[in-house]
Amino acid sequence: MNNRVTELLGELASGGDISPQDVRNRIVDLFGEVTDESDRIALLAAFDAVMALAVRNVGDSPQLMGAIRADKCLLAMTEAMCADGKVDPERLNYVVEREISAGRMDRDSFAELTAAGAKVLGSRPSAGSGWIGRLFGR
Repeated sequence: MNNRVTELLGELASGGDISPQDVRNRIVDLFGEVTDESDRIALLAAFDAVMALAVRNVGDSPQLMGAIRADKCLLAMTEAMCADGKVDPERLNYVVEREISAGRMDRDSFAELTAAGAKVLGSRPSAGSGWIGRLFGR
């Protein structure tokens, strides 16, 4: 496991006072840096635990719940991003389905969209030469 991920998880497990916003920012930053799936899964589990704490402390306002959902979508897209910065639809669908199975995401319109995208687009091929390829970044 990545040393910085291990360090963050250790800090969270120590039971000290934490700022959910600060921890969220660290998780998002780390998530973009690590490439190992087990590191990312550990960060997603930590994100869920910290956000559950935030909800307990301030309530489940629509704004907070929307921000948490948006972050989860962002993290899924980050994990599905290719080296060229484009999202692989099949990888995104895999990540979303894994997160739904783990109970960290709900089956909602985002999940339906990722499944449809994977079915229609498949894995992201190399750049195409036609206008449709340029339009969709293929």
